[in-house]
Order: sequence, then C-alpha cells, then structure tokens
Amino acid sequence: MTVKLTAFSQQDTDTIPIKCFPDRVVRSIVKDLIKGDSAIAEIKMLDTELLLTQEKVNIKDSIISDLKLKDSKNTEIIFHEREQKTIYKKNIERLEADLKRSKQINRAVAFFGTPIILTLLVLVVVGI
Repeated sequence: MTVKLTAFSQQDTDTIPIKCFPDRVVRSIVKDLIKGDSAIAEIKMLDTELLLTQEKVNIKDSIISDLKLKDSKNTEIIFHEREQKTIYKKNIERLEADLKRSKQINRAVAFFGTPIILTLLVLVVVGI
C-alpha cells in the first residue's frame, strides 16, 4: 500500500516566475561578477596610489619652490657682495690717491721747509 502524504499544504505565495539559465550563461555571469569585483578593488588601489603620487608631487613642488627661493636669495647676496667689492675698490683708490698726495706734500715740506725755517730763524735773530 502506497499512500501519498502531503506534508506541506500551504500554497506558494511567490508569484514571480523563476527562470533558469543554462550553465554557460551562469558561468559567464559569474565570471563577469568576479571581473567587476576585481575591477572595483583595482580602482580603489589605483585611487590610493594616485593620492600617494599627488602627495609626492606636492612635496617635490614645495622642495622646488624652497630651492628657487634660496637661489633668488643667493643671487641677491652675490649682487650685494659685488656692490660692496666695488665700493671697497673705490675707497682703496681714493685712499691711495690721498696717500700719494700726502707723501708729495711731506716731501715738499721736508725739502722746502727746512731752508724756509732757517731763513725765518735767521731773520728773527738778526732782528728784522
């Protein structure tokens, strides 16, 4: 005797029909999902790499701007040093000319001064 027993008597409440795909289509869908997930992960990785690269570029730009500032300051220092050197040369030339003039005056005083002083002394002593 065979008797069929219905163990579950509730009716199906799902009205959406189920559609089955062939194995090759399901495999293709799974491959596409895996590729999509890996593409999303790769995009996230590339975003982090891009941020790191941008930080490196910013650091390099700041270093370059600092070096440009140093270069301009060094150029300014060199300009001022050259001006100072020119002023020193002019002062040295002026002092050398003054020294030469002083030496000539001293020679003239030494050469002509002694006879003039002696003459004046003789005139004072003689009693003019």
